[in-house]
Amino acid sequence: MALAASAPLPAGGPVLFGPGAEGAEVATLQEALGAIGYGVLVNGMFDPQTEAVVRAFHRRFRPSHLVATIDAASLALIDDLLDQIMRLNFRRPTE
Repeated sequence: MALAASAPLPAGGPVLFGPGAEGAEVATLQEALGAIGYGVLVNGMFDPQTEAVVRAFHRRFRPSHLVATIDAASLALIDDLLDQIMRLNFRRPTE
């Protein structure tokens, strides 16, 4: 089963995070991208590695938005994907 957004995403929106940003919110973004399956170092810096991961994320899940920045629609999509992963893990039978 492929992960997908459950609702249409609005186009664009103001940039929330981008190259050069730093802090706990960037670290949380990095952790979320890691939980989705992207290999990114959690260091709280929107560094070149994070830029590349964000571009890869957009290429896969939001191909109309091929940039290295995060807006509200991207955050909503990441949140939706994390929810889907949690539901799939919860339904997984125990061994």
